[in-house]
Amino acid sequence: MLFSNTNDTIAEFLLENSKKNIFSSEQIHAFYISYNGLCLLDSYGIIINVNRSFYDIMQINIHESIVGKSWSAVLTQCGLEFPSSMETSGFDKMQGFKTHLIHKKKSNSGTQPILLSIYFRQDGSILLVLNEISDRNFEVENFLEPAELSRSRDYQSISEKERGYLSQDILTKIPNRHQFYSFIKEELNRFSHGRDINSEIAVILIDIDRFSLINELKGIEEGNRILIEFADKLLSEMAIDPNLFCSRLEGDEFGLVIRGLLTEKSLNDRLENLIDKLRFTLEFSGSSSVYLTLSAGVSFLNRKYTIVEEVVRDAEIALMEVRKRGGNGYNIFRNEMYKRKLNNHSLENDLHFALKNQELELHFQPIYSAQQKKIISFESLIRWNHPRLGYLPPLEFIYIAESSGQILKLGEFVIDRAVQVLHNFNKNSIDCEVSVNISPIQFYNQDIRDLIQVALTKYSVSPSKLHIEITESTPFTDITSSLNKIHELSQLGIKIFLDDFGTGYSSLSLLNRFPIHALKVDRSFIVGMKEKKVIEILKIIQLLGSRMNFKVVVEGIEIQQNFKILKDIGFDLMQGFLISRPMPEKNIYKLKRMIK
Repeated sequence: MLFSNTNDTIAEFLLENSKKNIFSSEQIHAFYISYNGLCLLDSYGIIINVNRSFYDIMQINIHESIVGKSWSAVLTQCGLEFPSSMETSGFDKMQGFKTHLIHKKKSNSGTQPILLSIYFRQDGSILLVLNEISDRNFEVENFLEPAELSRSRDYQSISEKERGYLSQDILTKIPNRHQFYSFIKEELNRFSHGRDINSEIAVILIDIDRFSLINELKGIEEGNRILIEFADKLLSEMAIDPNLFCSRLEGDEFGLVIRGLLTEKSLNDRLENLIDKLRFTLEFSGSSSVYLTLSAGVSFLNRKYTIVEEVVRDAEIALMEVRKRGGNGYNIFRNEMYKRKLNNHSLENDLHFALKNQELELHFQPIYSAQQKKIISFESLIRWNHPRLGYLPPLEFIYIAESSGQILKLGEFVIDRAVQVLHNFNKNSIDCEVSVNISPIQFYNQDIRDLIQVALTKYSVSPSKLHIEITESTPFTDITSSLNKIHELSQLGIKIFLDDFGTGYSSLSLLNRFPIHALKVDRSFIVGMKEKKVIEILKIIQLLGSRMNFKVVVEGIEIQQNFKILKDIGFDLMQGFLISRPMPEKNIYKLKRMIK
């Protein structure tokens, strides 16, 4: 007997036997995406594995496990009528394949003819193929072994349409864009015929954050290795979940379909769990490693959609919203997102002229020392004084700048202008420092050190007056390269601030390896200060900063009560609307009494 324990999980079976070449990865993919009902048995007729179509044809609840049960008992329970000659006692002695025409009882007292093919595989297992007599393609060729294939029918007789439908991504060997679109089209057809109307189907586009930077820094071969490993992770998930379909669309973008969802909350739980499993760190030669985060956009399949392209378009729009926020998350499509997309196209065009027309400017938000009772520094924040829409905050256009390739020019403007303001501070006897936010794209695609050095020399400003703020996730795109860049800046005299502290991953390892000067506690902690656990976390962060000799800046201070609680905990540096909203440079000079 091939499998001594029929209670082994499907995942263990597939992964183990794919290593033994009993099932190749291509056969596994074909098994799960086939529209024929497929059921794998051991030589005693015990069910080892089934695909989703088997559940559909048999009308079995997808949440009911039938692995480990007798195949004949399951088929009888489902209302199948088959000849008594189809006994399993002699299965272990049979070879080749047999075909039977059987009938399934229907609720309207009629019957549905089904072609049952039984294939006795060379490894001792048995493959059942259920095919409803209809116009569906017969796909058995894709999971039979070559010798078995020749016994079923000539491979050359498969139509071009079938080959195209069953095509796979060349690099990763998982289903490709063609299969993804075909799969969604089939689900749309289910809706049009009134099937599966009581469950939700989610179409998901998922990509690897800042993957293009990895390609540039590590080369295409290493980039391909990431894609292959990521696809293998998707394959493993698909192997244990018959409701999950995965494919690679292009580049680092993958398409997923999750079926059998009852509510949006069930999708949230499923997707959060899936994304958490798919994140991983890759090790490269020379002790270099890359931590991969993911972004995903989701659209729910429903009757408002008539073509596949509309479903995918809306998932793409939701994905763009996640990228706009910096990635590392997911978003579900809402109708208002489509309106924003149309507006973004207009803004992208306007942004080309913004620098030339001097529409971009810096505003500055003070950072206040509770102990010294004065402003000690400012964070520079870019604003776009749009001729039609008025002042736009960075959230409204930074993503557009990144996706359109204009972020580098914007970054140069910000650094030059911030250093110029420091020069003006010197002239007006204002002893304050200024911090600048650096986009991950700018961090990796520009020589930040030289760019800053040019500006400091141009305006005769000391490097110690300038801070660079990077988010927690920035260094993990390429830890070795990041470490070198940050050390160069630190050696120049620039202070490094770690922004949004507490919202990313592996922050403690950052503190240990990188020359960080200050932490900026994300405002989400301040919003949640009513919870006792959040207060305890803030105490730990304050203690961490004190013990490791880091400055700690708390962002998002908007009410006096929070200011007092944070001061009592031991925090000194505060930033938020309670202190001041961001302001243009000219307003800073009115605050001299709060600075000196």
